[in-house]
Amino acid sequence: MPLDVRRLLTSETWIEAAYNPKVGHAAVCLWCEAWHQVPAGSLPDNNRVLARLAMCDARTWGRIRAAVLAGWVKCSDGLLYHPTVAEKALESWGHKIAQRKRTEAATAARSANRKSKPGKQEQNGHDRQRGDRAEQRHDQRDAPRNVHQETGTGIGQGTEIEERAPAGCSAEEGDHELSRLASQASMAMRRAGLMHANDADPRLKAALAAGVGVPELEAAAKEAHAKDLSFAWAVAAAVGRRRDAGPAAPIRGVDYHGRVGLADKFPSVLAEFDNREPIDATAIVISS
Repeated sequence: MPLDVRRLLTSETWIEAAYNPKVGHAAVCLWCEAWHQVPAGSLPDNNRVLARLAMCDARTWGRIRAAVLAGWVKCSDGLLYHPTVAEKALESWGHKIAQRKRTEAATAARSANRKSKPGKQEQNGHDRQRGDRAEQRHDQRDAPRNVHQETGTGIGQGTEIEERAPAGCSAEEGDHELSRLASQASMAMRRAGLMHANDADPRLKAALAAGVGVPELEAAAKEAHAKDLSFAWAVAAAVGRRRDAGPAAPIRGVDYHGRVGLADKFPSVLAEFDNREPIDATAIVISS
């Protein structure tokens, strides 16, 4: 997060921190946490969550809350925003978009240069042949095919799984579907009180790949928030309950590179769930 030192040192919050250092510490913690919230630059209007994000106990937070939240405004979406933090977030977003456009322009320029570069006719023929062979290898590598995987838990016990890429679905569509579901799930879990829910967490993606629904994750998040448990506990509890309820259908149409199903994208994460007995949601605690 960018830090405007001159504006910080002359702000009312920092002047107050000279008399009460806990105010400065809590304010900086909230600024940093706001930068990683969704949307960026926002904070939830929840004293319990704010106290935890500010790294102070409830009693201390009650004493310094007014000074720390000076300048923060509650908006129509129910979240708190600070004008300076929002300004920096918008500037960073603008820089990101500009960098993306520069990268796309440079890529297009290199591609045009390669196409217009003069060369001998014979060399061009060889280049075309090499390109055709490369495309053939790429097509063969991306072509859907069956994959057999054997697993076992002991002598005479085992299962064989056969997965085929669904017709009409590309790897890019599968990635987009997983990202969309992970974003929905993380937002639902944040609404339930787990502010550290992360849509990029491999455990969350593995759970969604295994067929766990967003409502199940949200319900587990509410229980975890009520019991002051972690995000990882909520994901594991949702997976365990889905498994106890019966076999879950994986996300339809998700296949990576036409070779394996989405669940195989996270083998180490799913192994953590698969090798565990059915979860007792009232007893298990998994550290995040």
